[in-house]
Amino acid sequence: MPRVREALLILYSALLPPLALIPPVLKTNCLHVGNDFLHAGKDYLRDLLKMGVFEQNGKKIRKEVFENINRTHETYSSCKTCIKLIQLIGKIIKKKREPYVDIAIEDTLEKNLCDSNLWHEHFNYDELLYSEHVLEYCKATLKLTRDSIEQHIYQFYNKEELFYRTVCLHINPICKTAIEEERSSLSRDSKVKLIYQLYCDYLTGEEHYSQTSQGVPYKKIEPAESSNLTLKRGDYAVVQSEIRTMHQKILADDFAARKLRLLRVSELADDVLEVFLRMKQQDVFKFLFYCKSCEDPILEVKIKIHRVSDDGDAILKESYPDDMITNDRHFLLYKQPAT
Repeated sequence: MPRVREALLILYSALLPPLALIPPVLKTNCLHVGNDFLHAGKDYLRDLLKMGVFEQNGKKIRKEVFENINRTHETYSSCKTCIKLIQLIGKIIKKKREPYVDIAIEDTLEKNLCDSNLWHEHFNYDELLYSEHVLEYCKATLKLTRDSIEQHIYQFYNKEELFYRTVCLHINPICKTAIEEERSSLSRDSKVKLIYQLYCDYLTGEEHYSQTSQGVPYKKIEPAESSNLTLKRGDYAVVQSEIRTMHQKILADDFAARKLRLLRVSELADDVLEVFLRMKQQDVFKFLFYCKSCEDPILEVKIKIHRVSDDGDAILKESYPDDMITNDRHFLLYKQPAT
């Protein structure tokens, strides 16, 4: 049956090469440039210059070219915002579970759709990676598209992509590229999730893993011998972790680094939390984790729980043979904050 895992890895690998061609997203603190057509523009070009994109050729490029780069960036950001705005409207309408669609639509369109709290309520962290652009351009984009949204909203239910085109192309024809990019992204996500589910089924069916209520496969590989102390939501835990991608790329290895890690159990991602709450002090276990905010989202995780206590300060006062990481807010198993 190891060939099953190899086959899944081959399928998974086939999805990833295009990602290697995409440069990493650089989050920068942009500066306001003035009254461009959306009146919400950021000096995107200034950030490119700081990154050295133009190297020594910046002085040779005409001012009109620089201005065009900024305008194109603003337009494309508005296209991306338009797509997310439509998705937000759809999420709100569906969550209402209102039997009369007309009422649900009317109530939704009366909301302040550019309220950041509303976006964080309806989108996961990984869906809001560009939220600084979404929220920045939201008001101007909504002003441009509201009439078209109201006029064609019923297309959303049976012709969703047509609805994107009808509404967003009203901004600029370049939005067609943003729509295609969104469709490609959604297609890849669904394929990766299928690979994850197949791998889960393989682990539970052939490798004797158990599953949580959320479908996360896990397995104790070294059960606690002398401890009955189980983890609770309000506890702190001293652990060591090893986190790898499906391709065995190591993202974290506390064992090799001879590090301990202090975790606050309540801050773990919900599906990870359920695995931890089934464990005891001294347990060593493995599980498969779908990390939504990771570029390579299917992660194989190994954890050893050294110490459990409801008093984090007491843990810190104790002595340990290895150094302890105490405040890693970016730990991959934690809930990812909305940006």
